[in-house]
Amino acid sequence: MPRHTNTSSNQSRRQTGWIWAIIFLVNAVVVVDSWKHHNRIVKCCDASMRQAALKIDRHSNTGYELGMRRLILPLQAIDGLHWIMHAQSMLRDSKWRVRSTTGDNFPQGRDVHWSHGFLWSLMAFATVHGWLADLPVAASVEAVAPYVNTFFLVIAIVVCPWMLRRRLGNLGAVGLSCSMIGVHSFYQLFMVGYIDHHGAIAMASLFCVLLVAAGGAGWTVATPSDELLFRESRLVTPKKRSNRRSGGTALSKAGQNIE
Repeated sequence: MPRHTNTSSNQSRRQTGWIWAIIFLVNAVVVVDSWKHHNRIVKCCDASMRQAALKIDRHSNTGYELGMRRLILPLQAIDGLHWIMHAQSMLRDSKWRVRSTTGDNFPQGRDVHWSHGFLWSLMAFATVHGWLADLPVAASVEAVAPYVNTFFLVIAIVVCPWMLRRRLGNLGAVGLSCSMIGVHSFYQLFMVGYIDHHGAIAMASLFCVLLVAAGGAGWTVATPSDELLFRESRLVTPKKRSNRRSGGTALSKAGQNIE
């Protein structure tokens, strides 16, 4: 019996090692791709600023003289400039919410109804960056904004597979980490330079489905066996009609969230 226990323990450690290795490789792909997008943004910004470097102005709304900005984003991420302006206006007014802006529909302006969770994330990262780089926080908003979503993706790739493994097994954990970069329509929302809250929405929609499944309405671990590299998983048919009805309703609602 002790010998069998040692064998199972070694097998479990081997499985855990494989999962960590795959997570490392997935994040390595993210790092390489992020470096490519980072270099593109840097080249665009440097090309536009060859005449003279912007001077720091700690009293400016943007952290630079004359209220200028230096960040140039890819066309598909152009909304990110609005997020930056909203965050900077919140810093300027020392408020936790922005209700209106004159950045659009000038001079009347317009109401702002965007998600403030993402704005607070920008401000939090900018505060840390400003302290480390000795820059005005408003200028740091521009510096950190292209990388915030990518940071959250890396954290999700490291943490979420282990949460899912308990219910879906090793195959589910590995599949989730790989799909986070393998599905382009999902991954592009977290690329360096994409400054928007769509990534958070997509992640929430993903977990609407995963948590329903992990709760027993779909794929579950049949046995806690560690004999195989990937734990056995199979589709469990609910025995009671009420279980089938509640599971179907939950999956339907999750699908509507994705749409």
